[in-house]
Amino acid sequence: MEPGSFLENGMLTFNSAAEAANHPLGAKLFLLEGVANIFLLPQFLTITKRASHDWDELLVEVIRLLEAHYSG
Repeated sequence: MEPGSFLENGMLTFNSAAEAANHPLGAKLFLLEGVANIFLLPQFLTITKRASHDWDELLVEVIRLLEAHYSG
């Protein structure tokens, strides 16, 4: 897998933590409160948040998580 890629090829969608449990990045993202759905392509990531959560706050957490995930 290329550095910084979300997956090798294809696409994945996770609608719950249980669905993402076997994907290292997906599982970590669902630990963040407010994540409702994750859509991954090799060079693209979309996160859908729950309506009850503030996007600005969640975005900060997502960026921190991605930086930690790809720096280690």
